[in-house]
Amino acid sequence: MSANSPDNAIPTSAIKTLLAQAGTADEAQRQSLAEFVANSFARNDLSDDENRIAVEILHRFARDTSERVRTALAHCLAHTPILPTDLAQKLAYDVVHVAEPILMHSLSLTDADLIAIICMDDGQKQTAIAKRSDLSRSVVHSLIERAQEPAVEAVLDNKSARIEGDDARLAARRFSKSTAVLAAIAKRHDLPADLAADIVLHASAGIRALIEDQLDLPTPFIENLVLRVRDEALRGPLGSAVGNHLLVILRRLHDRQQITDSLVLRITLLGDKDMLEAAIAVRAGMGLVAARLQLYHRGPQAFAHLIQKARFARMLQHILKLALPLLREAEDGRHFDRARYQTRLSYKLVHNFRTIAPGPPENLIAQILHHAEWQQAKT
Repeated sequence: MSANSPDNAIPTSAIKTLLAQAGTADEAQRQSLAEFVANSFARNDLSDDENRIAVEILHRFARDTSERVRTALAHCLAHTPILPTDLAQKLAYDVVHVAEPILMHSLSLTDADLIAIICMDDGQKQTAIAKRSDLSRSVVHSLIERAQEPAVEAVLDNKSARIEGDDARLAARRFSKSTAVLAAIAKRHDLPADLAADIVLHASAGIRALIEDQLDLPTPFIENLVLRVRDEALRGPLGSAVGNHLLVILRRLHDRQQITDSLVLRITLLGDKDMLEAAIAVRAGMGLVAARLQLYHRGPQAFAHLIQKARFARMLQHILKLALPLLREAEDGRHFDRARYQTRLSYKLVHNFRTIAPGPPENLIAQILHHAEWQQAKT
Protein backbone atom coordinates (compact mmCIF):
# COMPACT_ATOMS: atom_id res chain seq x y z
CA MET A 1 0.00 0.00 0.00
CA SER A 2 1.25 3.46 -0.91
CA ALA A 3 2.59 5.58 1.93
CA ASN A 4 1.34 8.79 0.27
CA SER A 5 -2.40 8.16 0.55
CA PRO A 6 -3.25 5.14 2.71
CA ASP A 7 -6.89 6.17 3.03
CA ASN A 8 -7.45 5.97 -0.75
CA ALA A 9 -5.48 2.81 -1.52
CA ILE A 10 -7.05 -0.64 -1.63
CA PRO A 11 -5.48 -3.31 0.58
CA THR A 12 -4.08 -6.20 -1.43
CA SER A 13 -6.37 -8.62 0.41
CA ALA A 14 -9.41 -6.53 -0.51
CA ILE A 15 -8.39 -6.51 -4.18
CA LYS A 16 -8.09 -10.31 -4.13
CA THR A 17 -11.54 -10.53 -2.54
CA LEU A 18 -12.97 -8.28 -5.29
CA LEU A 19 -11.36 -10.49 -7.91
CA ALA A 20 -13.06 -13.54 -6.39
CA GLN A 21 -16.43 -11.80 -6.08
CA ALA A 22 -16.47 -10.55 -9.66
CA GLY A 23 -17.28 -14.00 -10.98
CA THR A 24 -20.51 -14.37 -8.97
CA ALA A 25 -21.82 -10.77 -8.82
CA ASP A 26 -24.79 -9.60 -10.93
CA GLU A 27 -24.42 -6.95 -13.66
CA ALA A 28 -25.05 -3.93 -11.41
CA GLN A 29 -22.61 -5.23 -8.80
CA ARG A 30 -19.97 -5.93 -11.42
CA GLN A 31 -20.40 -2.41 -12.81
CA SER A 32 -19.90 -0.93 -9.34
CA LEU A 33 -16.84 -3.11 -8.78
CA ALA A 34 -15.42 -2.17 -12.19
CA GLU A 35 -15.90 1.55 -11.53
CA PHE A 36 -14.40 1.28 -8.04
CA VAL A 37 -11.27 -0.55 -9.18
CA ALA A 38 -10.87 1.62 -12.30
CA ASN A 39 -11.15 4.87 -10.33
CA SER A 40 -8.73 3.58 -7.69
CA PHE A 41 -6.26 2.60 -10.42
CA ALA A 42 -6.69 5.94 -12.24
CA ARG A 43 -5.72 7.88 -9.10
CA ASN A 44 -2.24 6.34 -9.52
CA ASP A 45 -1.64 5.92 -5.78
CA LEU A 46 -1.45 2.11 -5.51
CA SER A 47 1.69 0.19 -4.61
CA ASP A 48 3.34 -1.87 -7.34
CA ASP A 49 1.74 -5.06 -6.05
CA GLU A 50 -1.68 -3.46 -5.72
CA ASN A 51 -1.32 -1.92 -9.17
CA ARG A 52 -0.50 -5.32 -10.73
CA ILE A 53 -3.55 -6.95 -9.16
CA ALA A 54 -5.79 -4.00 -10.12
CA VAL A 55 -4.70 -4.32 -13.76
CA GLU A 56 -5.54 -8.03 -13.62
CA ILE A 57 -9.04 -7.18 -12.39
CA LEU A 58 -9.45 -4.49 -15.07
CA HIS A 59 -8.56 -7.01 -17.76
CA ARG A 60 -11.18 -9.34 -16.32
CA PHE A 61 -13.82 -6.60 -16.50
CA ALA A 62 -12.73 -5.71 -20.06
CA ARG A 63 -13.79 -9.27 -21.00
CA ASP A 64 -17.10 -9.03 -19.11
CA THR A 65 -20.12 -10.28 -21.03
CA SER A 66 -22.06 -7.11 -20.15
CA GLU A 67 -21.60 -4.15 -22.49
CA ARG A 68 -22.83 -1.93 -19.68
CA VAL A 69 -19.95 -3.04 -17.44
CA ARG A 70 -17.35 -2.62 -20.18
CA THR A 71 -18.71 0.83 -21.09
CA ALA A 72 -18.52 2.00 -17.47
CA LEU A 73 -14.96 0.68 -17.30
CA ALA A 74 -13.96 2.56 -20.46
CA HIS A 75 -15.39 5.85 -19.20
CA CYS A 76 -13.46 5.53 -15.92
CA LEU A 77 -10.17 4.76 -17.69
CA ALA A 78 -10.37 7.04 -20.75
CA HIS A 79 -8.51 9.98 -19.21
CA THR A 80 -5.82 8.22 -17.19
CA PRO A 81 -2.30 8.48 -18.67
CA ILE A 82 -1.22 5.22 -16.99
CA LEU A 83 -3.69 2.95 -18.80
CA PRO A 84 -1.71 -0.06 -20.12
CA THR A 85 -1.54 -0.05 -23.91
CA ASP A 86 -2.88 -3.58 -24.30
CA LEU A 87 -5.93 -2.75 -22.16
CA ALA A 88 -6.53 0.48 -24.11
CA GLN A 89 -6.33 -1.47 -27.38
CA LYS A 90 -8.75 -4.12 -26.11
CA LEU A 91 -11.33 -1.49 -25.20
CA ALA A 92 -10.75 0.44 -28.44
CA TYR A 93 -11.52 -2.65 -30.52
CA ASP A 94 -14.70 -3.35 -28.55
CA VAL A 95 -18.18 -2.31 -29.72
CA VAL A 96 -18.71 1.39 -30.39
CA HIS A 97 -20.22 2.42 -27.04
CA VAL A 98 -17.32 0.85 -25.17
CA ALA A 99 -14.67 2.10 -27.56
CA GLU A 100 -15.79 5.74 -27.97
CA PRO A 101 -14.40 7.25 -24.73
CA ILE A 102 -11.07 5.48 -25.25
CA LEU A 103 -10.85 6.53 -28.90
CA MET A 104 -11.70 10.13 -28.05
CA HIS A 105 -9.42 10.60 -25.05
CA SER A 106 -6.93 7.85 -24.23
CA LEU A 107 -3.28 8.83 -24.64
CA SER A 108 -2.30 5.16 -24.43
CA LEU A 109 -3.28 4.61 -28.08
CA THR A 110 -0.52 5.27 -30.61
CA ASP A 111 -0.98 6.84 -34.03
CA ALA A 112 -0.56 3.35 -35.49
CA ASP A 113 -3.41 2.10 -33.28
CA LEU A 114 -5.68 4.94 -34.39
CA ILE A 115 -4.87 4.54 -38.08
CA ALA A 116 -5.51 0.79 -37.90
CA ILE A 117 -8.97 1.44 -36.44
CA ILE A 118 -9.68 4.12 -39.07
CA CYS A 119 -8.92 1.54 -41.75
CA MET A 120 -11.55 -0.81 -40.30
CA ASP A 121 -14.20 1.50 -41.81
CA ASP A 122 -16.38 1.82 -38.73
CA GLY A 123 -17.85 5.29 -39.20
CA GLN A 124 -18.72 5.88 -35.54
CA LYS A 125 -15.24 4.91 -34.38
CA GLN A 126 -13.71 7.11 -37.08
CA THR A 127 -15.81 10.03 -35.85
CA ALA A 128 -14.71 9.42 -32.26
CA ILE A 129 -11.06 9.54 -33.35
CA ALA A 130 -11.74 12.70 -35.39
CA LYS A 131 -12.83 14.49 -32.20
CA ARG A 132 -9.55 13.83 -30.31
CA SER A 133 -7.48 16.80 -29.20
CA ASP A 134 -4.23 17.58 -31.03
CA LEU A 135 -4.41 14.90 -33.70
CA SER A 136 -1.13 14.23 -35.49
CA ARG A 137 -0.79 15.04 -39.17
CA SER A 138 -0.65 11.34 -40.09
CA VAL A 139 -3.92 10.58 -38.29
CA VAL A 140 -5.61 13.64 -39.84
CA HIS A 141 -4.48 12.52 -43.30
CA SER A 142 -5.69 8.97 -42.68
CA LEU A 143 -9.11 10.25 -41.64
CA ILE A 144 -9.46 12.49 -44.67
CA GLU A 145 -8.17 9.77 -47.00
CA ARG A 146 -10.13 6.80 -45.61
CA ALA A 147 -12.92 7.86 -43.27
CA GLN A 148 -16.62 8.21 -43.95
CA GLU A 149 -18.20 11.64 -44.46
CA PRO A 150 -19.28 12.34 -40.83
CA ALA A 151 -15.75 11.65 -39.59
CA VAL A 152 -14.20 13.87 -42.27
CA GLU A 153 -16.60 16.66 -41.34
CA ALA A 154 -15.74 16.11 -37.65
CA VAL A 155 -11.98 16.37 -38.17
CA LEU A 156 -12.47 19.51 -40.29
CA ASP A 157 -14.56 20.94 -37.44
CA ASN A 158 -11.87 19.99 -34.89
CA LYS A 159 -10.11 23.28 -34.10
CA SER A 160 -7.14 21.53 -32.49
CA ALA A 161 -6.40 19.50 -35.63
CA ARG A 162 -4.06 21.09 -38.16
CA ILE A 163 -5.40 20.73 -41.70
CA GLU A 164 -2.92 20.99 -44.57
CA GLY A 165 -4.03 22.46 -47.88
CA ASP A 166 -3.53 19.13 -49.68
CA ASP A 167 -5.74 17.35 -47.16
CA ALA A 168 -8.46 19.99 -47.52
CA ARG A 169 -8.35 19.51 -51.30
CA LEU A 170 -8.59 15.74 -50.84
CA ALA A 171 -11.63 16.13 -48.56
CA ALA A 172 -13.32 18.36 -51.15
CA ARG A 173 -12.59 15.85 -53.93
CA ARG A 174 -13.93 12.91 -51.92
CA PHE A 175 -17.08 14.71 -50.80
CA SER A 176 -17.53 17.26 -53.55
CA LYS A 177 -21.32 17.20 -53.22
CA SER A 178 -21.38 17.62 -49.44
CA THR A 179 -22.17 21.18 -48.36
CA ALA A 180 -21.36 20.15 -44.77
CA VAL A 181 -17.79 19.16 -45.66
CA LEU A 182 -17.28 22.19 -47.90
CA ALA A 183 -18.63 24.54 -45.23
CA ALA A 184 -16.26 22.97 -42.68
CA ILE A 185 -13.35 23.73 -45.04
CA ALA A 186 -14.61 27.30 -45.41
CA LYS A 187 -14.54 27.80 -41.64
CA ARG A 188 -10.97 26.59 -41.08
CA HIS A 189 -8.86 29.39 -39.59
CA ASP A 190 -5.61 27.67 -40.58
CA LEU A 191 -6.49 27.75 -44.29
CA PRO A 192 -6.15 31.08 -46.14
CA ALA A 193 -9.58 32.30 -47.22
CA ASP A 194 -8.56 32.40 -50.88
CA LEU A 195 -7.26 28.81 -50.76
CA ALA A 196 -10.46 27.61 -49.09
CA ALA A 197 -12.50 29.44 -51.73
CA ASP A 198 -10.47 27.86 -54.52
CA ILE A 199 -10.94 24.37 -53.04
CA VAL A 200 -14.70 24.81 -52.63
CA LEU A 201 -15.11 26.42 -56.04
CA HIS A 202 -13.85 23.34 -57.84
CA ALA A 203 -16.11 20.95 -55.92
CA SER A 204 -19.31 19.92 -57.63
CA ALA A 205 -21.75 21.03 -54.92
CA GLY A 206 -23.80 23.99 -56.06
CA ILE A 207 -22.11 27.25 -55.12
CA ARG A 208 -25.48 28.89 -54.71
CA ALA A 209 -26.64 26.11 -52.36
CA LEU A 210 -23.51 26.44 -50.24
CA ILE A 211 -23.82 30.21 -49.89
CA GLU A 212 -27.55 30.11 -49.23
CA ASP A 213 -27.68 27.16 -46.84
CA GLN A 214 -24.62 27.76 -44.67
CA LEU A 215 -25.52 30.95 -42.86
CA ASP A 216 -22.37 31.32 -40.77
CA LEU A 217 -19.63 31.13 -43.39
CA PRO A 218 -16.82 33.62 -42.64
CA THR A 219 -16.98 36.89 -44.58
CA PRO A 220 -13.37 36.67 -45.92
CA PHE A 221 -14.17 33.23 -47.33
CA ILE A 222 -17.42 34.46 -48.88
CA GLU A 223 -15.64 37.40 -50.54
CA ASN A 224 -12.97 35.15 -52.02
CA LEU A 225 -15.47 32.51 -53.11
CA VAL A 226 -17.76 34.99 -54.85
CA LEU A 227 -14.84 36.61 -56.67
CA ARG A 228 -13.44 33.24 -57.71
CA VAL A 229 -16.84 32.16 -59.00
CA ARG A 230 -17.14 35.32 -61.05
CA ASP A 231 -13.61 35.02 -62.41
CA GLU A 232 -14.32 31.45 -63.51
CA ALA A 233 -17.63 32.52 -65.04
CA LEU A 234 -16.03 35.38 -67.00
CA ARG A 235 -13.38 33.00 -68.33
CA GLY A 236 -15.97 30.40 -69.23
CA PRO A 237 -15.47 27.19 -67.24
CA LEU A 238 -18.56 27.59 -65.07
CA GLY A 239 -20.84 28.67 -67.89
CA SER A 240 -23.80 31.04 -67.71
CA ALA A 241 -25.55 29.36 -64.78
CA VAL A 242 -23.47 31.29 -62.25
CA GLY A 243 -24.37 34.58 -63.90
CA ASN A 244 -28.06 33.68 -63.79
CA HIS A 245 -27.86 33.18 -60.03
CA LEU A 246 -25.74 36.26 -59.36
CA LEU A 247 -28.47 38.62 -58.16
CA VAL A 248 -30.05 35.93 -55.98
CA ILE A 249 -26.70 35.11 -54.36
CA LEU A 250 -25.89 38.78 -53.75
CA ARG A 251 -29.29 39.43 -52.19
CA ARG A 252 -28.77 36.51 -49.83
CA LEU A 253 -25.32 37.82 -48.92
CA HIS A 254 -26.76 41.28 -48.31
CA ASP A 255 -29.31 39.79 -45.90
CA ARG A 256 -26.30 38.54 -43.91
CA GLN A 257 -24.47 41.89 -44.27
CA GLN A 258 -21.73 40.26 -46.35
CA ILE A 259 -21.75 42.61 -49.34
CA THR A 260 -19.05 44.62 -47.67
CA ASP A 261 -17.21 47.69 -48.93
CA SER A 262 -14.20 45.39 -49.17
CA LEU A 263 -16.02 43.08 -51.58
CA VAL A 264 -17.34 45.96 -53.71
CA LEU A 265 -13.88 47.57 -53.83
CA ARG A 266 -12.32 44.32 -54.99
CA ILE A 267 -15.01 43.91 -57.66
CA THR A 268 -14.32 47.47 -58.84
CA LEU A 269 -10.57 46.95 -59.04
CA LEU A 270 -10.99 43.66 -60.89
CA GLY A 271 -13.34 45.21 -63.42
CA ASP A 272 -16.25 42.78 -63.07
CA LYS A 273 -18.84 45.11 -64.54
CA ASP A 274 -21.90 42.87 -64.21
CA MET A 275 -21.19 41.94 -60.63
CA LEU A 276 -20.43 45.53 -59.63
CA GLU A 277 -23.75 46.70 -61.05
CA ALA A 278 -25.57 43.90 -59.21
CA ALA A 279 -23.76 44.59 -55.92
CA ILE A 280 -24.55 48.32 -56.08
CA ALA A 281 -28.19 47.56 -56.90
CA VAL A 282 -28.55 45.17 -53.97
CA ARG A 283 -26.78 47.51 -51.52
CA ALA A 284 -29.04 50.37 -52.64
CA GLY A 285 -32.17 48.21 -52.39
CA MET A 286 -33.05 48.68 -56.06
CA GLY A 287 -33.71 46.54 -59.09
CA LEU A 288 -30.85 46.00 -61.50
CA VAL A 289 -32.41 47.92 -64.40
CA ALA A 290 -33.17 50.96 -62.22
CA ALA A 291 -29.66 50.91 -60.77
CA ARG A 292 -28.04 50.74 -64.22
CA LEU A 293 -30.12 53.70 -65.36
CA GLN A 294 -28.90 55.79 -62.43
CA LEU A 295 -25.32 54.64 -62.94
CA TYR A 296 -25.02 55.45 -66.62
CA HIS A 297 -27.90 57.48 -68.01
CA ARG A 298 -29.29 60.02 -65.53
CA GLY A 299 -26.32 62.21 -64.81
CA PRO A 300 -23.93 62.90 -61.92
CA GLN A 301 -26.61 63.71 -59.36
CA ALA A 302 -28.43 60.42 -59.91
CA PHE A 303 -25.12 58.55 -59.65
CA ALA A 304 -24.19 60.37 -56.43
CA HIS A 305 -27.61 59.64 -54.95
CA LEU A 306 -27.27 55.95 -55.85
CA ILE A 307 -23.89 55.38 -54.19
CA GLN A 308 -24.96 57.36 -51.12
CA LYS A 309 -28.08 55.23 -50.89
CA ALA A 310 -25.82 52.17 -51.00
CA ARG A 311 -24.02 53.62 -47.93
CA PHE A 312 -20.52 53.16 -49.28
CA ALA A 313 -17.54 54.58 -47.41
CA ARG A 314 -16.10 57.87 -48.68
CA MET A 315 -12.98 56.30 -50.18
CA LEU A 316 -15.05 53.75 -52.10
CA GLN A 317 -17.38 56.48 -53.39
CA HIS A 318 -14.38 58.36 -54.84
CA ILE A 319 -13.04 55.22 -56.51
CA LEU A 320 -16.46 54.43 -58.01
CA LYS A 321 -16.61 57.96 -59.45
CA LEU A 322 -13.25 57.37 -61.15
CA ALA A 323 -14.35 53.96 -62.44
CA LEU A 324 -17.71 55.12 -63.80
CA PRO A 325 -16.50 56.71 -67.08
CA LEU A 326 -14.49 53.58 -67.84
CA LEU A 327 -17.49 51.35 -67.18
CA ARG A 328 -19.79 53.58 -69.22
CA GLU A 329 -17.77 52.88 -72.38
CA ALA A 330 -19.39 49.45 -72.60
CA GLU A 331 -22.79 51.14 -72.41
CA ASP A 332 -21.86 53.15 -75.49
CA GLY A 333 -21.43 49.96 -77.50
CA ARG A 334 -17.67 49.64 -77.20
CA HIS A 335 -16.01 46.36 -76.21
CA PHE A 336 -15.17 46.23 -72.49
CA ASP A 337 -11.54 45.20 -72.13
CA ARG A 338 -10.96 44.25 -68.48
CA ALA A 339 -7.18 44.36 -68.69
CA ARG A 340 -7.28 47.83 -70.25
CA TYR A 341 -9.85 48.93 -67.65
CA GLN A 342 -7.59 47.79 -64.79
CA THR A 343 -4.59 49.65 -66.22
CA ARG A 344 -6.54 52.87 -66.75
CA LEU A 345 -8.19 52.70 -63.32
CA SER A 346 -4.79 52.19 -61.67
CA TYR A 347 -3.51 55.28 -63.50
CA LYS A 348 -6.51 57.30 -62.27
CA LEU A 349 -6.04 56.14 -58.69
CA VAL A 350 -2.40 57.22 -58.70
CA HIS A 351 -3.21 60.65 -60.13
CA ASN A 352 -6.14 61.30 -57.80
CA PHE A 353 -4.78 59.88 -54.57
CA ARG A 354 -5.11 63.17 -52.66
CA THR A 355 -8.85 63.27 -53.35
CA ILE A 356 -9.38 59.63 -52.43
CA ALA A 357 -7.23 59.38 -49.29
CA PRO A 358 -5.53 62.36 -47.59
CA GLY A 359 -1.78 62.14 -47.17
CA PRO A 360 0.97 60.59 -49.28
CA PRO A 361 0.24 57.95 -51.97
CA GLU A 362 1.32 55.24 -49.55
CA ASN A 363 -1.83 55.92 -47.53
CA LEU A 364 -4.06 55.11 -50.48
CA ILE A 365 -2.09 51.99 -51.36
CA ALA A 366 -2.23 50.79 -47.77
CA GLN A 367 -5.97 51.36 -47.57
CA ILE A 368 -6.62 49.56 -50.84
CA LEU A 369 -4.50 46.60 -49.78
CA HIS A 370 -6.18 46.52 -46.38
CA HIS A 371 -9.79 46.85 -47.51
CA ALA A 372 -9.62 44.94 -50.77
CA GLU A 373 -7.02 42.28 -49.93
CA TRP A 374 -5.80 42.88 -53.46
CA GLN A 375 -3.00 40.36 -53.26
CA GLN A 376 -5.40 37.57 -52.31
CA ALA A 377 -7.70 38.47 -55.17
CA LYS A 378 -4.81 38.16 -57.60
CA THR A 379 -3.80 34.63 -56.47
